[in-house]
Amino acid sequence: MNKEWARDRLNGYLAALKVYDSHRVIDGFDQEAYEKAVALEPAAKAIMSRMNPFFSDYELVQRASTKAITLTIQTLALLDDAEEIEANLDPVGPRLAAGDLHPWVWEAARSLWETGHFREAVQAAATSVNAHLQALSSRRDVSDYKLVTELFSEKDPEPSKPRLRWPGDPTDEEFKSMQAGLRSYGSGIFQCIRNRATHDLTELTEHAAMERLAAMSLFCRWIADDCRLDEAL
Repeated sequence: MNKEWARDRLNGYLAALKVYDSHRVIDGFDQEAYEKAVALEPAAKAIMSRMNPFFSDYELVQRASTKAITLTIQTLALLDDAEEIEANLDPVGPRLAAGDLHPWVWEAARSLWETGHFREAVQAAATSVNAHLQALSSRRDVSDYKLVTELFSEKDPEPSKPRLRWPGDPTDEEFKSMQAGLRSYGSGIFQCIRNRATHDLTELTEHAAMERLAAMSLFCRWIADDCRLDEAL
């Protein structure tokens, strides 16, 4: 998380809440102050849902501006103490930063992720991966797992049907293993990840969504960094 950005958004939200709350108590309802606070609320709620265990997802301004002020102050305090909390409470181990995911994945998922729409972020990332594969192969007649199956087919490339090849000797066992593995892995991404994110509307947790993005990112790395496009002569 970009903590400076989060802190700036929360401070702006807190200031708007205080203005709205003061007008509400002294002068009655103030439409302009209310609208400003409401406009800043979605980003603030996304930050709170990530940082604050006491957060509950409801219309904070509309229902309880004093509760919103309390939660915002708590979240700002958690941001200030985040490094100390992580150092003392979290197990030591590697962490995966969202910004380090492959661009095909993260650039598509980012805006939805930052507003807490994790399932939709996964769906958007999978759609992006498919679009990049179609652009790479200049194919629009097939998509998703069917496209992956054809791209990593053992058959020779045909006119308008290029193949993706792992580097190395085609007779080598590693080559054969990677070709078969990428075909299965890529197909599984679309069948198990994209299809679920599209048809099962149950919201994903942040952790579950990150695992799915990481799985897609690895597939994209292998394609973009290692594989070559083999086209018919």
